[in-house]
Amino acid sequence: MNKILEVKNISKRFGNIQALRDVSFDVEKGEFVFIVAHTNAGKSTLLKIIAGILEPDEGEIYIEGENITKTPPWERPVGYMPQTYALFPHMTVLENVMFGPIHRGLDREEAIEKAQKYIELVGLKDWEKAYPHELSGGMQQRVALARVLAVEPKIILLDEPLSALDALLRVRLRGEIKKILKGKTVLWVTHDQEGAMSLADKLIVMRSGRIVAVGNAMELYYKPPSLYVAHFLGEINFIESVAHGGFVQILDTKVSTDKIGPVVIGIRPEDIKIVKNNSSPLGRVKELRFVSGFWRLLVDVEGIDLVVYSLKRIRSKEVSLRIRPEDVLVFDYPPEGIRRAVHLE
Repeated sequence: MNKILEVKNISKRFGNIQALRDVSFDVEKGEFVFIVAHTNAGKSTLLKIIAGILEPDEGEIYIEGENITKTPPWERPVGYMPQTYALFPHMTVLENVMFGPIHRGLDREEAIEKAQKYIELVGLKDWEKAYPHELSGGMQQRVALARVLAVEPKIILLDEPLSALDALLRVRLRGEIKKILKGKTVLWVTHDQEGAMSLADKLIVMRSGRIVAVGNAMELYYKPPSLYVAHFLGEINFIESVAHGGFVQILDTKVSTDKIGPVVIGIRPEDIKIVKNNSSPLGRVKELRFVSGFWRLLVDVEGIDLVVYSLKRIRSKEVSLRIRPEDVLVFDYPPEGIRRAVHLE
């Protein structure tokens, strides 16, 4: 274990709003960590506290074992990239990227050399003399990233770096950023679950100022610790049921469980298979639409509406479905009800 960042019991309040509540986690050196949450869950506030822009009401921040909670931002070994990029409009690309190294004590020639190195790394070598308003959104994002890299921080903090870009550009640039930052310690805040899950070494899920899950993205997706995490990380079917005799049943599939009484069954749409088998439950296709490379079906089976994904277009009005026991999740039924448990109301 080689911890580079330790966040211990951080809390922050703004007036009557409790933005963060006893937040703790560790980051290993070289880890690519994503913090994901809905808007106003406290993720950007947390990043600003780590960067030193905000002070916590309670708790401490350690970098390589040193308590930096009271250390000013410019003395912390971190590079912070805000959501708005915050480029200086009156400075060229080169001047923007030079700013950090000069501010941290390098002479002009050294700062130019370092800035040019990182400008080339992000693919903007021929744009050194351009001003921010002459650049596209994707190019501005690259300049902001180069500016962070130029101070050669131990930890890179990215606050929704791709949120201002269109969907296709986001997909392309997030992969490029991962390559550029390979081997570096990165903490990336976003509400883009899909992007986070495709890139993260570790995923931190927040809700209402608290951390509700930490772990490997695929583990949290397929074995979520709660209804909220299951719903937040991707589309899922929730079905109310009752467990008894050590089993719970969905359609013709029996699933063993140690739970007793009311439960919620969870099954991902991609785990429901359309089969050519008359002995499997037959469902009526109520909706069919194409979504980015696959077909999304809404199927009524024995009065239960199930979302099902298929790579092939389904032309039949009726389909037979199969569910494997190992693909079924079983949760305790929440006392507040399913909708409140997943924050839909």
